[in-house]
Amino acid sequence: MSILLAEELPHASGWVVLIVMAGVSAVAMLVCGAFARRDDGAVARLFARRPVGMLALNAGLSILAYLGATIVLLSILRARGMVDLEKMTEETIPPLVMILLSVMLPAVSLLMLVVGLRYIVPGGFGQVGLKRELPARAILPAIGFLVAVLPFIFLVSNLAEWFYQRIGMRHANEHPLLHSMDGTGAQWAKILASIAAVVLAPLSEEILFRGHIQTMLRSVLNGSLIWLRRIAPPAVFATPAAPSSQEGVAPSPPAVVLPYEPRAIAPPPELPVGPSLEAFWVSVTAVILTSLLFAFVHPGWTRPPIFVLSLFLGFAYERRGNLWTTIFMHAMFNGVMVLGFLFMTHPTS
Repeated sequence: MSILLAEELPHASGWVVLIVMAGVSAVAMLVCGAFARRDDGAVARLFARRPVGMLALNAGLSILAYLGATIVLLSILRARGMVDLEKMTEETIPPLVMILLSVMLPAVSLLMLVVGLRYIVPGGFGQVGLKRELPARAILPAIGFLVAVLPFIFLVSNLAEWFYQRIGMRHANEHPLLHSMDGTGAQWAKILASIAAVVLAPLSEEILFRGHIQTMLRSVLNGSLIWLRRIAPPAVFATPAAPSSQEGVAPSPPAVVLPYEPRAIAPPPELPVGPSLEAFWVSVTAVILTSLLFAFVHPGWTRPPIFVLSLFLGFAYERRGNLWTTIFMHAMFNGVMVLGFLFMTHPTS
């Protein structure tokens, strides 16, 4: 659950601000290697030919665990008279109940994902880019990608807010979890909410969306492209034969000329062979589809900037082949939003 304050972001004061922010974004992306040639190690890790059936099973089990935990928790809370399911909306959920759900549900999903990667998915942690030696190498790139995405989120948030005002759409001023933090006076509840936003949500969402869903989409798209190249007719991979004679020149002795050079006898190379154009478009498609799904599961008014955030998260994952990069990036983004909210609502505390 990414935290976003579209209403709280200040409106742009002019094009100069946007140009400066775009420059900062470009420099940050250069520093973190966003435009550099994708190294062969990252490509090999991302495009390794592994079956994704167990990965899909693990993702499905984690989603079922999330839904099952939701039903159980709401049933318990209803039995204790803490919620009225018939009248319950995001605005009417008591703050402590919202915080409890925001802690327990991602924790259940995360536990299922980690257990599945350990016991269900062969080489699970390595398959999603969660090897133990990779976290330290992910912090600086995560900072670079985060600095790069903030100007785009700023711009898209203001454009979305301008559009909402034009169509008369009303929405909450902050994320429900942030609203719950402001609605409870208990310090321990605010700490739990911060842990949910900065630790549990980034871990569970990145492992599910980037580690599982984006990996599965990339693998399916890559396999489909390889299949299409294998069934394509030989002429697709051939070049025309050179003419046997020219005007004014004595013709060469007769020779058997094939309609095409037999280059397609050998099977076409599988993807990827180093960083390739095909691998690039496979990655782009997987990132866009995952981002659409990621934005869809968030509150409606936050979806445009959340989609932009998810694009950069997916792009960072594809460039680095390291899921820790997106986890740290997601956690820092949520942390900045939480700190900004607390500072604006309680500037002297």
